[in-house]
Amino acid sequence: MHSITAASGKALGAVLRGRLPGVEGVRWLRSEGLPPTARAASLTPGQWLSLHATWQRLSGTPHAGVPQRGGGKADSKHGHAPGAQAAPRWF
Repeated sequence: MHSITAASGKALGAVLRGRLPGVEGVRWLRSEGLPPTARAASLTPGQWLSLHATWQRLSGTPHAGVPQRGGGKADSKHGHAPGAQAAPRWF
């Protein structure tokens, strides 16, 4: 949500495209009666609550542009994902 407020001068359609999966950003804008060119600074408190509820509902859904929570850090001694091994040098 911070990235949306940080981009308050940009069109919400473009900002939400990278923050919500699939067409959920456009769907939310349409449900609120907002054009894709609307700015975050023009949202009412009720629209912010609605956007937050939508974001919370979809927060576990994987989508492009946003890294998954947990950072994807390797947790094994050799620096690879669990069960993975480095490719041999002759590969």
